[in-house]
Amino acid sequence: MPAILSVKNLSFQYPSYPGLESRNLFNGLSFELEKGSMTLLLALPGAGKTTLSRILTGLVPAYTGGQLSGTIEKSGGTGIVFQNPDEQLFCSTAEKEVVFPLEAAGLPREEIARRADLAFQKTGIEYLRFKKPIHLSGGEKRRLLISVLCATDPDL
Repeated sequence: MPAILSVKNLSFQYPSYPGLESRNLFNGLSFELEKGSMTLLLALPGAGKTTLSRILTGLVPAYTGGQLSGTIEKSGGTGIVFQNPDEQLFCSTAEKEVVFPLEAAGLPREEIARRADLAFQKTGIEYLRFKKPIHLSGGEKRRLLISVLCATDPDL
């Protein structure tokens, strides 16, 4: 199968701040992910798992001001659910959370409705559709964000 993600010789260094020296997080990281594969990223706290996921979604280095070098080739879109779901939820209802990226992509209304219905069914949270995300439990918020990923169907 073709690789949906290829990372070659990736290095990342956090910038220095007053009282805090710059820090190399990883250096020369290379790997490939194939479509349909499952990969577990396991490392000690502070080893760079979250930073790597933010790099792969395009949030770093602009997010941190860090220095990034290497090559990242992706064949399609990337989705992510952050550790703290409140960092990602901003719409007034669960349905609006799922629909927002589809509308932003300019999809037709019929396709948006179809994808939203399917996403809520896949995650089993149809009953939350018109609830305010701020009132959901932590687990419900995560399932809502997984619904967003189901609706947008990113490659990675």
